[in-house]
Amino acid sequence: MTLPRIAETGDVRIQSLEVATDHFQVKLMLRGLIFHSSIVAESIRVVDEGKSTRILVEMASTHPDKSGSFTVSVPLPPDIEKVTFGLSGEQIWSREYRFQ
Repeated sequence: MTLPRIAETGDVRIQSLEVATDHFQVKLMLRGLIFHSSIVAESIRVVDEGKSTRILVEMASTHPDKSGSFTVSVPLPPDIEKVTFGLSGEQIWSREYRFQ
């Protein structure tokens, strides 16, 4: 694997995915784990793409103070219709659909 690389849904196990309200703001809370040995979640970006939001988790070789587990909170204002993951943009949440 060439690093850095953006994780796709096949690289991770989504441990939980739930919608929560925090101080009157609706958020999608995602917890995941990268399934490659010696790989950590280096950074996480949430990118606004109009009516959708994309989660990008950058993977890197293991180093101190990092792990393969990650948590991300994604704001869900009323105009967001779906949330996607990775560069491929696999849909993991929408107002009608839930990731299985």
